[in-house]
Amino acid sequence: MLVGHSLGARVMVVAAQALGTKKDGPRVEAAHLVGAAIGAKSDWSPLTERVNDAVYNYHSTNDNVLKRLYSVAMAGQKAAGLTGFTPTPPKLKNVDVSDQVRRHSDYFANIAME
Repeated sequence: MLVGHSLGARVMVVAAQALGTKKDGPRVEAAHLVGAAIGAKSDWSPLTERVNDAVYNYHSTNDNVLKRLYSVAMAGQKAAGLTGFTPTPPKLKNVDVSDQVRRHSDYFANIAME
């Protein structure tokens, strides 16, 4: 299982995508991305290639770090941890936790992972 928060979630995305390029590489049971500091829009099929269960993306529209700082740093791009991934292949599950998460540091204290 892969778990990552913020830039750590970005690292988990890159790791899962790299595994997807290895035909006989190891499989990942599941990945949990929390407040992911990575662009929301892309072809996310390679992300789920080597995942048995699913990639869960916990996102919050209240996350001001991603709303303001990430957007400025990435020239207006929206983060997956703010809006969810698009498009969403079948094994990619966006989980909106906006009701539980008010700040970028609130995720682990306030959510139960699937």
